[in-house]
Amino acid sequence: MLGSRYRTIVPRLAGPVRSLRRSLVSQAVQGSPAWKLGRLNHVAIAVPDMEKASTFWKHVMQADTVSESVAMPEHGVYTVFVELGNTKIEL
Repeated sequence: MLGSRYRTIVPRLAGPVRSLRRSLVSQAVQGSPAWKLGRLNHVAIAVPDMEKASTFWKHVMQADTVSESVAMPEHGVYTVFVELGNTKIEL
C-alpha cells in the first residue's frame, strides 16, 4: 500500500506524465511509415457463416456488389468481396 507521501505525489505526476506520453507517441507516429500508406484497399472481416454474411451484406446493407465465394487454398479459407460505395470488404 502506498504511504501518504506517495498518494499525494502520484496524482500530481499523472498529468505531466500523460502529456509527455502523448507527445512522445505523437512524434513516433508522425515519423512512422504506417501514416504514409495512402489509400486503404480493403478491410477483412472473419465470419462464422459465409452464406449468411453474404446475404446480410447483399440484402440488408444493400451492397453494390457481393462476389461469389472464392477458395484460397494457400490460406485455407474462402473469401467473398463486398463493394459498398467506395469501400471494399473481404469476408
